[in-house]
Order: sequence, then C-alpha cells, then structure tokens
Amino acid sequence: MAVIYAIIGVFPFGRGSVLVLDLNGQYVSFYEGLHDILHGEADLLYSFSRNLGGEFLGIYDYYVASPFAMLLALLPQRFMLEGLLLLFLLKAGLCGLFMGIYLHKHAAGEPNRLAVVVFSVMYAMSSYCVVQQHNSMWIDAVLWLPMLCLGIESLIKYGHFRLYVFALAITIHSNFYIGYMAMIFTVAYCFYWYFAHNQHNENNPLGEKAHFLKSVGRVAVWSVLAVGIAALAILSARYALSFGKDEFSNPNWEVTQKFDLFNFFYKLLPSSYDTVRPQGLPFVYCGVLTLVTVPAFFLNKKFSLREKVAAAIFILFFVASFATSSIDLIWHGFQKPNWLNYRYSFMFCFFILILAYKAFGNLGRVSERFILGISAFLVLFVAVAEKFELESFINSDNKLLTFGCIWFSIVFIVAFLVLLCLRIRLKSEKTRRCISAILAAVVCIEVFANGVVCFIKINDDVLFTKYSSYQNYIDGIRPVVEDVK
Repeated sequence: MAVIYAIIGVFPFGRGSVLVLDLNGQYVSFYEGLHDILHGEADLLYSFSRNLGGEFLGIYDYYVASPFAMLLALLPQRFMLEGLLLLFLLKAGLCGLFMGIYLHKHAAGEPNRLAVVVFSVMYAMSSYCVVQQHNSMWIDAVLWLPMLCLGIESLIKYGHFRLYVFALAITIHSNFYIGYMAMIFTVAYCFYWYFAHNQHNENNPLGEKAHFLKSVGRVAVWSVLAVGIAALAILSARYALSFGKDEFSNPNWEVTQKFDLFNFFYKLLPSSYDTVRPQGLPFVYCGVLTLVTVPAFFLNKKFSLREKVAAAIFILFFVASFATSSIDLIWHGFQKPNWLNYRYSFMFCFFILILAYKAFGNLGRVSERFILGISAFLVLFVAVAEKFELESFINSDNKLLTFGCIWFSIVFIVAFLVLLCLRIRLKSEKTRRCISAILAAVVCIEVFANGVVCFIKINDDVLFTKYSSYQNYIDGIRPVVEDVK
C-alpha cells in the first residue's frame, strides 16, 4: 500500500496528497478539530467553528470516534496530511493482520502460513479497502469484522462472550453507521454459522441441551451489552441527527432492481473501478484467485451439503441486498446514500475469501479438470464482457478497459490455473511450498496493480488534492486565526 502511494506521487514521494472527496472537503477539518480538542484548545461538546457555533459530539461520533484517530494528536498539527497517510497504512496493515488471525484459527490441521498471508493480503487490498480508504472511519469495521466473526463462533460453540462483546462494541463506537450494518451482518452470520456447522455437534462440542435457543439468547443478551457499551456514541449521534440530518432524503421504497447481474459480476474482476458517484456499482473485487477457488469450494466433497447450501444462501442474500433497492435502503439506515454506494460490500468480500481459503486448503480433493473448467468459464465470461457496453465510468467510451481489465484478468486466470493444477498434481512438499511462494508473488502483483489502477481512476473521477494546496491554505490562515484569538 505504501508503494502504491509512492507510485501515484503522494507526499513525501511526490506533490500529491491523500485528500480526495469528503476527506478533502470535510474530514480533514474534523481531524484538525480533534487535534485541537485533545490538546485542550477546543471543546468536544460544542464548537464555535461550526458557522455561528453548534454541537460537535455528533461530528465526533460519525467521523473521528475511531480510537486510531487519536494517534493523529501525537504528531504536530502541521503534519496532519502525513499523519493521515500513516493512519491509512496502519489500518490497511491491521485489516490484513486480523484477517490473518481469523484464517489461522480456521486452518484444517497445521496452518499453511503462506496461504494465510495470501488471503489476508487479498482482504486488506480488496477494492473496497483501497477505494474507501479516504473514508477512514468506515475501515474500522473492515478491520474488526474478522474478530467479530471469531467472537460469534466462540459464543455459539462455547458460550465465550468477551471477544464478541468487545468487537461489536468497538465497531459500533468507531462508527455507529457502519456499526449498524455490522449488526445486520451479525444476525445473518449467526444463522449461517449455526446451520452450516450443525452436523456432528460441531457447534455444540459441550453437548448442551436446547443449544439453538440458548445460542440465540446468548447472542441477544451480549449484543445488548455491546450496544450498551457504545450507548454514548449512539445516543449523542441520535441527538445530533435530530437537527435534520435524518431528513436528508426522502427514499423511494418501490422495489426495483438496481443493476443487471452481468454488470455486478464484472465488478469481481481486477481494474474494474467504475465510479464513486451515485451510478456506481459495489466494490467487490478481492482477487482473481477467489473466482477460481470459490467454485471449487462447492465442488469439493470435503465440505458437507449443509455447509454448501448455507454458504450459497448467504452469498445470494448479499447479491439480493446489492440488487434490490428496498433491501439496500435498509442496509443504509433507511436513507439513500449520497454517492459511495453499497457501503457494506466489504462483508461480501470477507465471506467469499473465507470460502476461497477453505477451498485452497483442500485442493487435493478437487480434480484438475474442475479447475480447468472453472478457468475456461471465467475466460469466456471476460471475453463476453468485453463485447458489452456497460453503464459505468470506467473510461470515456463506457466500456471495460481492454488491457487494464480484460487481458489483465485473463493473464491472472491462466496463471492461477497453472499454479493450482501444479499444486494439486505435485506431491513433493518442497515443490508445493515453492509453487505456493510463486502463487503468493502473483497475488501480490495482481492486487498491487489493481490498487494503482483504482487510485488512477479515482483521480480521473473525483481528483486528489495537491499537497501544496492544503498546506498553503493552512499556513496562510493559522496566523490570522492566532491574531484573532
């Protein structure tokens, strides 16, 4: 991620900055305000910087309540842009770290450490994490999601509640808006996990009677505690919203399909950035390897029919949420989002990466013919996609980038086909480790290239602000403010 910022010329590697969209127009000022508050120069409850004055706690709750935002106070205020860059890199690293912990816990037998790293990198470098990085308060939910799911599983299996309560509470506190979406996900994931792993007492190793009802009760009780811990953020945000923000839009509840499913599937390809404007589709790309291995999950006899059916229903639930206007409104707090659509799409990425990781760890049970058939289908899909005029902002002709997306996808589909087939066929452990290392390098090249393309397309779409533009403005206005004081 740091190298991507260096390539696109973000200071200190160039004249650019991380400021774009609302980070440029709003958030950076709120971070400056938080810096003043933490240094005793302003008040958390009320600010005279809001026009003629107004409450500040609502702004805090939505934009800067993340514990990581406090780290900006450790730097001198003139290094705000450098601090934001470090904050984004830290969160990218933590997304990978917590995903790695989750995958390590779910390894079958001895964990394949290289596989853990590969799929963690794919999660941290998914299109959502790259494109939405400037919405830093949303990324907290991305990094805590693996811990939340670990907590759900531990709560259902053993009744252990600490991790679940902590993860849900800090997710809600960090950003109540995405925290609300995390609660919807929690309900859905609880049912998925219970029914997918309800064979041979997997979910009830202690042999507890009426386990399902008790599990539902435990989830409900400890969820209430987590919400209670975050109650100050929730209630103060609700108070702030009562001044009119909750009447920002008058959503249309007519049930309509928001996009063609064909257009959705191309968003799973690398370099498929379209736009952050209201016409944009979900950011669901999280690696070509997932496109090859997720179908292998459903073809693998290692996994029970119950687990496959539960996983398919869970995927369909998210696709239906993306495609159906009324369900999408519910996810967004009963309000139509103003730009930056499908703000919960990282949850879909997380889930399909889990399935892909499971399939990758059990490739020995899948025939090379299955991998070849899946890859051939993907190449055919990509070739057909090139022929369609897609309603997107990928380039001026409203078509897929022939090289950046089409050929890029085909090259990596073929590369993973070869590497996975070799991994299945070759039995030498040393050789398999060597192939895994090559595969890891290919994944890193892929997600790196996708990240560069995403930033270039964001700049074309909404434009990054120059480092000097912000610094010159701040350097000119601060002395005036000091004189006024």
